[in-house]
Amino acid sequence: MADIDYNKWRLFFEVFVFVWNLAIGLYLWFGRSQKDVIDRIERFEEAVDQRLDAYDQKCQLKQERIARLEQQMKETPTHDDLGQIYDRMNHIAGDVREMKGVLDGTARSVDRIHRYLLEHNKG
Repeated sequence: MADIDYNKWRLFFEVFVFVWNLAIGLYLWFGRSQKDVIDRIERFEEAVDQRLDAYDQKCQLKQERIARLEQQMKETPTHDDLGQIYDRMNHIAGDVREMKGVLDGTARSVDRIHRYLLEHNKG
């Protein structure tokens, strides 16, 4: 019968158990490390999503403001409209100068009448 060298088998078994435990340890280490990385990536994605949501809200508010401004700009007078207003104001200014001239003449006439009445009613 063949002699079985149990010490050799025991050494082989201990090396196998050591390698097996080392493999499990490395698997758990890298698995945990990957889980940590995945968790960090997920937290980063959440932070980016929150920032993007806030940015989207700001952009929406600005788009609404721009739309209101564009609507107001549609209602403002154009360059041609302002030219017509300027021409009309010049025409009105001319009319006012003409009326001033007429009123100045009328004021002189009233002053003459007033002087005449004061000079001829003394007596």
